[in-house]
Amino acid sequence: MSPDEERTRTVMRTVPTAKGDQLVNDDSMNKKDLVTRKDESMVVKVEYVPRIKWLDLSAQIFIHVGCLYGLYLVLTQAKWLTVLWVFVTIYTSGFGITAGVHRLWSHKAYKAKWPLRLLLVFLFTITGQGVLFAQRDVYTWALDHRVHHKYSETDADPHNAKRGFFFAHVGWLFTTPHPDVVAKRKVVDMSDLEADPIVMWQKRLYIPLFALLAIGLPVAVPCYFWSESLWISFWISFNLRFCVTLNIAFCVNSVAHMWGQRPYDKNISPVENVAVSIAALGEGWHNYHHVFPWDYKTGELGEYSLNLTTGFIDSFARIGWVYDRKSVSPRMIHRRAHRCGDGSHVWGYGDLDILSEDLEELEMMDKHELNSFYNNAILNRVRRPEPICSASPPTSSPYPAFEKYTSIYDTISNMENKEKSSEEMENKEKSSEESSKELSLNWVVILFHIYLHLLGIIGLYVLFCNVKWMTVFFFIFLVTISLIGLTAGAHRLYAHRTFTATSELRFFIMIAHTLAGVGSIKNWVFWHRIHHKYYGTDRDPYNHKKGFLFSHVYGNMLSSPSDLNTYAKTIDMSDIKSDGYVRTQHKFYWILFIVLGFMIPINIPIMYWNESLANSIMIMGITRLMITSNISWLVNSAMLVWGLKKGDRFPVEDNSIFFIWKSFWINYHYVIPWDWKSDEFGRYEKGFVTFIIKIWWELGLVKEMMTVSREKMYEVLYKVADSEITMDDALEKMKERATEDALKEGLMYYH
Repeated sequence: MSPDEERTRTVMRTVPTAKGDQLVNDDSMNKKDLVTRKDESMVVKVEYVPRIKWLDLSAQIFIHVGCLYGLYLVLTQAKWLTVLWVFVTIYTSGFGITAGVHRLWSHKAYKAKWPLRLLLVFLFTITGQGVLFAQRDVYTWALDHRVHHKYSETDADPHNAKRGFFFAHVGWLFTTPHPDVVAKRKVVDMSDLEADPIVMWQKRLYIPLFALLAIGLPVAVPCYFWSESLWISFWISFNLRFCVTLNIAFCVNSVAHMWGQRPYDKNISPVENVAVSIAALGEGWHNYHHVFPWDYKTGELGEYSLNLTTGFIDSFARIGWVYDRKSVSPRMIHRRAHRCGDGSHVWGYGDLDILSEDLEELEMMDKHELNSFYNNAILNRVRRPEPICSASPPTSSPYPAFEKYTSIYDTISNMENKEKSSEEMENKEKSSEESSKELSLNWVVILFHIYLHLLGIIGLYVLFCNVKWMTVFFFIFLVTISLIGLTAGAHRLYAHRTFTATSELRFFIMIAHTLAGVGSIKNWVFWHRIHHKYYGTDRDPYNHKKGFLFSHVYGNMLSSPSDLNTYAKTIDMSDIKSDGYVRTQHKFYWILFIVLGFMIPINIPIMYWNESLANSIMIMGITRLMITSNISWLVNSAMLVWGLKKGDRFPVEDNSIFFIWKSFWINYHYVIPWDWKSDEFGRYEKGFVTFIIKIWWELGLVKEMMTVSREKMYEVLYKVADSEITMDDALEKMKERATEDALKEGLMYYH
């Protein structure tokens, strides 16, 4: 006899037989009179009496009381890094539930390659959702969830919301299951999970994995890295975190079945609840989800801000780890509206009860996924491969924190070329100009920068309050070196060729730029030249007409237009291609950055003046990169800070004069970008970087410094005023004369 049967008190009596051997519910009877079972000519009826599982109840009491104690420790004794660690762990590991066991394994809403499946199993185990008194491993969690969807709001539903809020929220975990639940668990098809070696590996080794990942790892990190006490770390990093994670997941079963709107099917209890969606990473759109459980978005609108899990899945789709994403068309939603309330339930993609027209549409989605959905997404959002010559743009985004994988692009493009008709290709060419404007946010980069800036701001607090002076000086030194690499190096030397440099100086600039952590020089120069070439147009990646936030932040987080290659050919990158240091840095960028830009800066304070590991990571690894990223962005957005608009008075007559020096010199740079004296931040022939370049010239490290004298500029502009030449011709003539003067300067003999 099974444990569930042992805990269930039964009263046996005979009733007439029912047709078939399937378990059924009789709504005309009391809900606690459940099961009928065919036994030759007689049927046995079982009266269900729920009983408390005291071991599980005791565990829940311990966890929730311990959570209150953990909150007390958070407010009185815990270090702020421990609190931050718990917050990050809760929401990072939460993707193991939402994207993993829920959307992937319970509903088969998409398919994932083994690296992502392994990551999701790892994150799910950290959440502790599989503790013995809760829902156990991925397999068991998915089994109960499929039963919940298949038999929602019946006695076969493991957490039937009709039995009240408390039961749906937590009570079902420590009461004996209804016999219908036990029976239906044996009916639901789980062959797909049984064929997944990663799922079955976690099921087999769940207890040691839980002890290691849900308890050991979260508790050990604060103790090891910032010397949190073991007692405090246990109650906060395990108990408090575990309890919060459980209750967020429980709210989907309780709150999201009771309070909210029902726009898709008013006859079922699941609702649309914004609060649950925010807390549960997008799982609160529950009315839609129960109607269309196979949709990987679990919501119709697809807003990433209220559905982070969808952004998580889409991000991995871009690198090829996710494919065959199921979704719902407006036509399918319209069909559902006409048959709303028919009582049909399915657990997800693969359920035999899916309507034939819905199944046909989903199968069509599967068949054409790579050739249509993915192809459009990649053509519109992923950059082309790196430039081998001036006609090809680089791979990465304007802020290349994450280099794009291009193998997916190549594979799908080949499939497209073989299968698309000539008519479709003509339509694509006609719409290329429009598609260039359809830019989507790159959520991988956005999430990276959200974490970088949140942790970086905390690192600033640590910098001013909790580190040694040597660490502060070293921090300032590295930021200064990165500033030189970005401005004098990537900007003035490589992007605009305002001077030439010796091989020793170019090597130093390559190292300094790598320290900044903003991607390779090759990619940075390409996007800055695009910015100047198409300034103020839709092709400008940092268009100043769209405001400071777009130019400084949003522009660095947008995907590229699909027709980038059509106008990238106008950007001459041959000089960059011919520079050996730039080629080497671009080819081995991530190796160089990890070693030179991350590991060495973190390790030096620890080795030479005994700075703590946590402080060194926060200051040298995170806050420094946050600041250098913003310096890199400011080079492209400086016009909106230090520049003046047409008609503005000079000097300005507002309070900004006390903080920044606004002038037209930034505007001058966009007209004559090859003048080495133009400072990035609003000055001319002044400023720290200009001073550094002058020192390089005195040391013989730079030559052929391009500039134009006031007299020669006046001479050319007089000709424009007299209509002798156009402004474009005048600018070209000034550049020719500046080049001649720079070469003559290099031929002079000094003694």
